[in-house]
Amino acid sequence: MPVLSGGEWDSTMSVEGHKFQDNEDKQAFMNAVSNDYWKTMGVPLLAGRDFNERDAGKKPTVAIVNRKFATYFFGDKSPLGRRVGFGDGPKTKLDIEIVGVTEDSLYEGPREGVRRQVFLTRLRLRPTRCISTACEDRA
Repeated sequence: MPVLSGGEWDSTMSVEGHKFQDNEDKQAFMNAVSNDYWKTMGVPLLAGRDFNERDAGKKPTVAIVNRKFATYFFGDKSPLGRRVGFGDGPKTKLDIEIVGVTEDSLYEGPREGVRRQVFLTRLRLRPTRCISTACEDRA
């Protein structure tokens, strides 16, 4: 989801070692970013590594989570090497490895506060065609 686009992408997630309680929120807010996103945005990586070219492919196999996600699901234990998956239920595949933790940042805006976030590498998404519009001031 482009930064400041006003849209959102969220997904129900299953988390290795976490048993959800009835009515517990299973949602994580998602974003696909490129390597060096954190450096560009001035958001520090707290643990682990950034995305790199080895992460490219057809489906996500690695993720970076924010501090809120890590603390909620793993407490004071490291989430590095732990696995998450899209969806819930006993047949959910936990096939995405957490390789990094980033500092919390806003997802939607200051009124909504910090959300649990999972970041996937943009290198894994299918190629997209981008169209740019240039504007010229004719005054």
